[in-house]
Amino acid sequence: MDAVRTNLLEETYERIINVGLCIVPYEDLSDNAAPELMFFGTTKDEKVFSFSELDAMFKSQYEQ
Repeated sequence: MDAVRTNLLEETYERIINVGLCIVPYEDLSDNAAPELMFFGTTKDEKVFSFSELDAMFKSQYEQ
């Protein structure tokens, strides 16, 4: 991977983590994630199967 792509990947990762952990205010991340993403959290009920679910989770965390 070239330096430009590596840098972009690292910046995108930091942006998503910072929004997800409420380190920075909520912002739209739709340009940084595929609409059909999937991931699992640390508990059995933490399952996300789309960007809209991820976005809703980040919004609710930020509002708390």
